[in-house]
Amino acid sequence: MKFALFGFGHIGKVHQQAMQNSQKAELVAVIDQVKPEVELPHFTDVASLKASGLEVDVIVIATPNGLHFEHAKASLEAGYHVLVEKPITLNSRDFERLIYIGEQQGKRIFNMLQLRFSPVVQWLKEALNENRLGEIYMVNVNCYWNRNAAYYQQKEWHGTKAMDGGVLFTQFSHFVDVLHYWFEELKPLDIRKFNFNHQDCTEFPDSGMLTFELEKEGFGHMNYTISTFEKNFESNITILAEKGTLQIGGQYMNEINYLNATDLENPFNEPIGNRFHQNAIEEIVDAIEQKRKSILDAENARNVIQFLEVVS
Repeated sequence: MKFALFGFGHIGKVHQQAMQNSQKAELVAVIDQVKPEVELPHFTDVASLKASGLEVDVIVIATPNGLHFEHAKASLEAGYHVLVEKPITLNSRDFERLIYIGEQQGKRIFNMLQLRFSPVVQWLKEALNENRLGEIYMVNVNCYWNRNAAYYQQKEWHGTKAMDGGVLFTQFSHFVDVLHYWFEELKPLDIRKFNFNHQDCTEFPDSGMLTFELEKEGFGHMNYTISTFEKNFESNITILAEKGTLQIGGQYMNEINYLNATDLENPFNEPIGNRFHQNAIEEIVDAIEQKRKSILDAENARNVIQFLEVVS
């Protein structure tokens, strides 16, 4: 299936590599204001791509957060399926407008929620579906990362509310998505935010503490910051339940740090790598060709955007 890449920054290059590693996808064009150093047709906007007559099935939106809606809208209206990097939009209003446009155009909208392809995340999803942990008591999330002033100076859109959205949108939305993947919906209860050392480079708080209620049972707490000294420290999710306690971690949620349960064993004998972007690209190809639903369908991000909109 033929893909065009809208935005050729850091994450755009990750998508390029994922397509190069896949037998199911081919990158045939790049859309960017600056001509990238790749031997591919280059366009500055979707209209010029469309006018060229080049065959493209899917456009990947890998531009700054605040431009996702505008660029996805233009791509859908031009007749392409779209895969939008996280976050799909920065608010629910734009999200619902995208869903409507996709339905009107008869085109699919996918959101890059690649941590759903972590074997550990999927293993725990299956265990929860089978109620193998019994009643869920408490879920605790810790995300202690570092993003210094130099990071925010690299790109002028970093740190702005309108284009960046905040650390929960940019740094930690994948962890919020994993919780929604497991538990379907989180209901915010208490929100506390702080700005420890980014007052001169961000328009939003750099840290926070959230409490929330799970849709079916149990409560949760999330501590997050980008003010950790010098470098990232850890990110993990701990679940305390009737029939067990476990913690998964790693930047890609692909490690089991602790497991003590009556009906759950660690099935992984070797370290788990990260090829989740490639998994996601191939899932999209299969979902379009087979005309079936996908765990990457945009509708699966609705609760995530609604939650982030309230707590950010």
